[in-house]
Amino acid sequence: MEARIGSAGFVIKNFLFVTGGHGNDRRPLSGTELISLRGRPRRGPKLPQPLSYHCALLVKKSSIFVNGGISFPAGPPNRKSFLYSLRSRKWTHVPDIMTRGRMKHDCAIFDETTIIVAGGEVGADILTREVEIFHLSSMSWTRGPRLLKPLSQGVLMSTSGRV
Repeated sequence: MEARIGSAGFVIKNFLFVTGGHGNDRRPLSGTELISLRGRPRRGPKLPQPLSYHCALLVKKSSIFVNGGISFPAGPPNRKSFLYSLRSRKWTHVPDIMTRGRMKHDCAIFDETTIIVAGGEVGADILTREVEIFHLSSMSWTRGPRLLKPLSQGVLMSTSGRV
């Protein structure tokens, strides 16, 4: 396993699932790792493309959502979003985010059917207040309320249906 900077991760069952990031050479990675408290880390499924400074989360205990980030050193933030089915073990490209690509943003699941993507950078050191909402039921995006202040490298958490 290699060093990772700019990765995204979440807990799934008894594992920490770590996605992408970049190594010391600044090249984004496409690998994932499952890290257990009781054993050696093991490789997970490859991302559909190398990603760093993206967001990732577990959806309904059956899928992984990945959004944004960069795919090559000093590249522009991308707008792409993907869902990985834990059952079929396949990635599906879902509609791209509505406005601009983002990196160093965050996402959270809200009420099991809605994903909130907030803040981040839309260019080198250009922070945004934009919030976008992905509706899993219709596989579509809508604009959310703007953040009070620009946010980069923040953390969104959902507890009891509130973000």
